[in-house]
Amino acid sequence: MAAPLKQVPWHNIPKLLQSLEKKLPESIVVLQWIKTHMEWRENTPGLDVKILTVDGDWKDGSVACVADGIVGSNNMYGVIYATAEKAEEFKSAAKSSKLVEWNRVKRLSSVLQRNTQMVVEILEFQGCKPFNVVEGECYLHYISAEEAAQFKLPELPENVRVGPLEEQHLQILCDNWRHYDPDYKPVNLHLIKRNATVGVFEKNEQGEEMLASMVLHCEYGAVGLLQTLPEHRRKGYAAIALAHISRIMGQKGFMPYGTVLTFNEMSSQLFKKFGFKQLEGVTTFICITPFKQ
Repeated sequence: MAAPLKQVPWHNIPKLLQSLEKKLPESIVVLQWIKTHMEWRENTPGLDVKILTVDGDWKDGSVACVADGIVGSNNMYGVIYATAEKAEEFKSAAKSSKLVEWNRVKRLSSVLQRNTQMVVEILEFQGCKPFNVVEGECYLHYISAEEAAQFKLPELPENVRVGPLEEQHLQILCDNWRHYDPDYKPVNLHLIKRNATVGVFEKNEQGEEMLASMVLHCEYGAVGLLQTLPEHRRKGYAAIALAHISRIMGQKGFMPYGTVLTFNEMSSQLFKKFGFKQLEGVTTFICITPFKQ
């Protein structure tokens, strides 16, 4: 019988991270997810983080990660990655493991194209079908932390400033997120409280300052939720936001990456403008729907 997934002992997480670093760039999603949640774990009451590998071994780097305690409606979210060499063994381990309540996992973020069928088979075996693709296929753009930390920031117009988002901006963020899910509102609030965020604020002729564009270090470790309010588009604010968040994340030791729908050429070009490379293939966000008898 195949060994099941087991929690990696916390003292071995640094070794797992080292293993994942050797597999960059394809391991970037799980690597950044783990780094993000290791920070959260220190200061987030009620957060339960599971980092699971075959028999708890960190050496290969194949891993499933889930977080419980933040998403609404008693849901969880996570990421999953398997090396090409160990995908079959990992799939068997995931099927036999009882440590993940798959029917409570709301979403698996940015799954590699190579791993998608494996994830489908795991979910179906666990009674979670049908599953739904949330956004379709995405390109993944990435850059090293060292490069991002040295970004030259764009010059700001006189009526514009850059600063972190505050709790008062939560509803604006949710209202303008194309794929907003009410269960993720608590997650978005947590991002504002705990992670790096950037708001581009414009002052109008009356001296009133309004949030024009925003971006956050998301729960899956990505540069995400990059959006500009409709009335402020085509002013270069998204580029300002991306440059600032990437530099902040790079200086904190995070490797900035972002996912862009394959048909969104404008956003892909924005990442490429700042020197982001594109991962070979595509990734997919998978929403899990429990099977209804």
